[in-house]
Amino acid sequence: MKLRILMIASLALSLGTAAADDVVAQRGNVTLTASQLKAALAQQSDAERAKLAADPSSLNNFVQNVLIGRVLLSQAEAAKWDQTPAVQAALVRDHDTIVVESYLANEAKLPANFPSEDQIKAAYQQNLTALMRPRRFQLQQVLIAVPAGASQAAVATARAQATKLRAQALAAKADLQTLAGGNTTGTGWITEDNLPAAVKGSVEGLPVGGVSQPLRTTGGWLVLKLVGTVPAGPLPLAQAHDLLAQALRNKAQQQAAQAYLDKLAKDQPIQLNAIAISAVAGGQK
Repeated sequence: MKLRILMIASLALSLGTAAADDVVAQRGNVTLTASQLKAALAQQSDAERAKLAADPSSLNNFVQNVLIGRVLLSQAEAAKWDQTPAVQAALVRDHDTIVVESYLANEAKLPANFPSEDQIKAAYQQNLTALMRPRRFQLQQVLIAVPAGASQAAVATARAQATKLRAQALAAKADLQTLAGGNTTGTGWITEDNLPAAVKGSVEGLPVGGVSQPLRTTGGWLVLKLVGTVPAGPLPLAQAHDLLAQALRNKAQQQAAQAYLDKLAKDQPIQLNAIAISAVAGGQK
């Protein structure tokens, strides 16, 4: 059953590969159809949809969560929960908010081609400081574990093992993790501002390919190899492009919406009845 759900749900990610009324998941008498799944997927970002399409496990969890939502809705409707005063009041508020925000966004709508490439490039130059990235290090690490409460002899033995590992890595210029045996290993990029102080002091002076002296940590002795480094500098325009475009668009959208609201107030001034307002506010105590 789960395999069938995954197969149909995966098909539903593409255009028209499943009929709108095909059931892709079911719990009791509550079903989720292909069209309903497509509607749920449409509410996700492009990146999230791509992730779901590439990962059957994540897609399966998504489908199950959507179905559980429909199960809860079915239970709530059966209990006439939507007719309770609190829910009715919330529905009115949500309705009004959605209508108003949608209408205002439409009235303050920006051209589809805003911002231009020249505007994005200008914003990039103006925000180089904010777009700075700290220096980055690519590190390999091996941890020679030392259990909590270990004897001094055990600590010394682990340190000797870490020192030997470092010497082997330097002599053979070998991959540190290849020499690690059964010890805990890892590799990856980390920015300078995220490096622990002790680690930062050990790797900052290393050349690429250099190996640190063993570092004592709460988990044991840590040996680090600097695989690569990228100097500090601004995020490339290609990587900042979409972020800047969205920021410019958001700012312009807010300005356009505020201009529309200001025009409403200017075209027909608002009249306030201070006495009546005070009476209403006082009655809320």
